[in-house]
Amino acid sequence: MSRVKFALAALAVGALAPVAHAQLSNDALGAFNTAVQSGDNGAIISASTALMDNAIANPSDPNATVAAYEAALKLCERSECDTALRGAEFTTRQPDTNSHPLMSDRELLRAYAEFAIDSDGSSRRGLREALEAVRDRDPSYLSMRAGHALYSEFVRRGDWRDAWRIASAEADHLYPVRSVVSEAYYGARQNAAVSFFYSEQTRESHELIARWNAETAQAISQVVDAGYAAPEWLESNYWQSEALLRLADYWFYSYDTDNSLASMRAQGRRIQPMTDAQRERVYAEYPLSIPEELFFFSIPEDQLPRCRGELIQEPELEYPNSITNFWAGVGVVYTKLFFDEDGTVSDVELLASIPASSDFEEDTLETARQWRFEVAEDQERENCRLSLYPFVYNVAFYLRRN
Repeated sequence: MSRVKFALAALAVGALAPVAHAQLSNDALGAFNTAVQSGDNGAIISASTALMDNAIANPSDPNATVAAYEAALKLCERSECDTALRGAEFTTRQPDTNSHPLMSDRELLRAYAEFAIDSDGSSRRGLREALEAVRDRDPSYLSMRAGHALYSEFVRRGDWRDAWRIASAEADHLYPVRSVVSEAYYGARQNAAVSFFYSEQTRESHELIARWNAETAQAISQVVDAGYAAPEWLESNYWQSEALLRLADYWFYSYDTDNSLASMRAQGRRIQPMTDAQRERVYAEYPLSIPEELFFFSIPEDQLPRCRGELIQEPELEYPNSITNFWAGVGVVYTKLFFDEDGTVSDVELLASIPASSDFEEDTLETARQWRFEVAEDQERENCRLSLYPFVYNVAFYLRRN
């Protein structure tokens, strides 16, 4: 059975505790069930509001707390936290029964609603404390939603250190149930690696990117080795990790200026990349089931091999001015090139880019569309193929600090 605690989809009338003189309206409960099952957003909001208000009006009913909680939760899920707040506040005033909903869950819902209505220092602090109070239990949809919302707010504000703390706590919380909520888990790992590096450029943050990359690569290798294709979200996560790792590598490299003034300043600011020993140790912790070149493409046994040769990169890529103010002028693009049998590029697929910029990406892709693959002179053309084999190409743009 899943260890993740999912919010109830609906409240079945028959599941509520029996009382001699039930005060909650069966009509309100039935309308809530019907609306949730229909999936109609407007109907769910209307029925949830009615059920919540009915529960608030009847606090002595033994089912009032759970009804108000579930109704308020549905409202907050639909960006109606301003309406849901009175229901969330009501549940925290109700007695703690040590059953669903636990008081810590009620307080989390209230804190999330307050934060969603008005993100200020008090509501952010309240939501962080409420999240910390449920970290000792299995995650729920509410804790995942609230954690991601708080992380996103810190990112929006440029508070990278706080964003990293929230993302790291979320990833650690999801780790025991990562097989159930894989996309959320690897998303949290990505958020933690990105925000830590944006917070500080140190060996520790560099290593965390490598660890995210290694763990994601291992997950893909296990999926593919089991006979399945990696889901799109996991493939995207992998390419983003590749791109950020390459960006970090070149960002640190751009400070390696042979004891120049820039290098001395970098030393003073602890701008140091992870060592080769660190890198080797990290990847040794995440052995692969299959080689990385087979992650997204396998060579059919009855097909001819890829032609040997050279990718002719003409016209050459030009340094994009649009990234000058991003990470001191460092940018990375990962693409997948497809060829016709004559060697011309038939299509270009963007895999990842940092920074994400339409001009930056499109300029790179447009240039790559004009390239061609030149088969080696000693390659017997009838014994190889080009169109079957996509080519992963990445480029890093950077400025040396001389």
